[in-house]
Amino acid sequence: FDAFRKLDADKDGFLSRREAAAQPEVAANFDEADRNHDGKLGPEEFETVPVNRRDQSGAFQGPPRG
Repeated sequence: FDAFRKLDADKDGFLSRREAAAQPEVAANFDEADRNHDGKLGPEEFETVPVNRRDQSGAFQGPPRG
């Protein structure tokens, strides 16, 4: 969830396309991750971006749960 908060520049609890653009992997997968097609990513949608999954390695990986 740290990665999500880092990108959420306006702290509204969602990532806009503009905010997602700061991380190329998120920007490239924005449309696929935006499952409800509202033009923004909530935390659950953000977690579907492969680079952000906790079981994936990467600079933007969130902290482990538990």
